[in-house]
Amino acid sequence: MPDNPQKNPFMADDQMSLAGVLEKIEADAELDPQRRRNLCSAIRALGKLMNRDLSYLPAHPGFYRKMFKGLRPEHCGLSKSRIANIKSDLLFALKHVGCIQGVHTYMAPLAGEWNVLWEQAACEGKLRRYVSRFMHYCTARGIAPEAVDDAVAEQLKQALVEESFVDDPMRTHKNIRGCPS
Repeated sequence: MPDNPQKNPFMADDQMSLAGVLEKIEADAELDPQRRRNLCSAIRALGKLMNRDLSYLPAHPGFYRKMFKGLRPEHCGLSKSRIANIKSDLLFALKHVGCIQGVHTYMAPLAGEWNVLWEQAACEGKLRRYVSRFMHYCTARGIAPEAVDDAVAEQLKQALVEESFVDDPMRTHKNIRGCPS
């Protein structure tokens, strides 16, 4: 399991990143050249807004929902219409390359033992969400339940801090560590 610091640690190996979407859009000769430039510009602009390499950003609209909801022109130096165009162009690009097809989350689907454990999980409410995030992380990283140790817990904490969409990474990490087995 090689670590790639440019890859989101919650994404499945087969999950396309925005870098992949950008490559496909750039290579799509069927798109009008101006439309292709606009789409590529929007994807690059999103990477700058998120201050992330495009290979880290999953090609899934749910990952950006919270960011777009809180994005204000006065905070990012872009006009309201530019923000709307980035959002619209991103959705078009994701649909155009086939990334939007009823997928519910950008995180790796639970596999094998993690799926069985999920079905047996006694956690409820927010704690269930925290445990889910942990299980998706382990699935994406190829970590079996019996291989979870303090080092995995620390790697998870770092991943939660680096992934900007967790409101309180330290609380999330603490709650995951405190879930009864």
